Amino acid sequence: MVRGFAREMEIDLDHSFAYSDHHADIPLLESVGHPVAINPTKQLAACANERGWPLYRF
Repeated sequence: MVRGFAREMEIDLDHSFAYSDHHADIPLLESVGHPVAINPTKQLAACANERGWPLYRF
């Protein structure tokens, strides 16, 4: 869905950012060049750590 929308709107996902706090959004985060986990669930934190994504807790 995100890739189709980005293609239609001529958005370069490699230069896009996405922020999430829930592991259900991992596919969204995987689709962009700059994924960021904010106050993540345990599952998202593990994924972010494994993939080297920035992770912030406030």
